[in-house]
Amino acid sequence: MKKAILIAMADETSKAILDATIDKPKRVEDVIVEKNIPRTSAYRKVGWLLSKQLLCIEKMERNIINESRYLHSRFIKILIQYRQGVIEIEAVPNKKICGL
Repeated sequence: MKKAILIAMADETSKAILDATIDKPKRVEDVIVEKNIPRTSAYRKVGWLLSKQLLCIEKMERNIINESRYLHSRFIKILIQYRQGVIEIEAVPNKKICGL
């Protein structure tokens, strides 16, 4: 997960998605509007963040037309330090969500 965190923090779109979903779960569509992210980039990054377990699906809502997934960041704080050739990452889990 260390490498995934570093990749996500280096990518502006991934950071924006994680930032938007720290405090409360949001639909991808809401994040797209709030953070002004292109739709295809947002869905691609959300898929990657879910696969690396940096995001989770808090709840799903279905109706006749579509399905909405409410996403939540798995972490409330991520600290990255580089010291003498060693990368240290402290990721504080968001314990109120996703079964943590």
